[in-house]
Amino acid sequence: METEHFTYDDVDVYREDANLFLPGRWLNTNCVHFGLRLLEHESFYLDGKGKDSILIFDPSQVSFIRFQLESDEEMADFRGGNNVDSVRWIFAPVNNNESLFEMGSHWSFMAYHVTSSTAIHLDSMRGNNADVARELAKKLDMIVSVKTQRMSKFIPVSPSVCPQQQDG
Repeated sequence: METEHFTYDDVDVYREDANLFLPGRWLNTNCVHFGLRLLEHESFYLDGKGKDSILIFDPSQVSFIRFQLESDEEMADFRGGNNVDSVRWIFAPVNNNESLFEMGSHWSFMAYHVTSSTAIHLDSMRGNNADVARELAKKLDMIVSVKTQRMSKFIPVSPSVCPQQQDG
């Protein structure tokens, strides 16, 4: 029996992924990737120049940054290959997995302002992913260091501003 799915950009979404968008379900990596691609392509950008000002990393790119980018040469290659120096913002999903070979249990969101080296972290579980997001912000600092030459300011969004997850 053939598995039912559809392809959007570089994401294959299967029936079991689509079912995770129903109320009370937990999203997986594929759902997050699909949601980010929708934001990237479907009239998300308010100023009409979003593709020139916002870079959206998918979950696999964030894992690559966190767990595989190490040397200055690798970071320079990644910076050039992703046109990091041409954007104002980087949007990235943050997962609490501890290695490439582990599945995490929680997603949050980080917006990184390239020119000011400011990382804004939104987490629905009261900062559960704060350490991982700080680590990612430091890695992004190293990737864009040619442009900014400073370490990031890390801003966790207050629980009163970020909707909080209530179901544990």
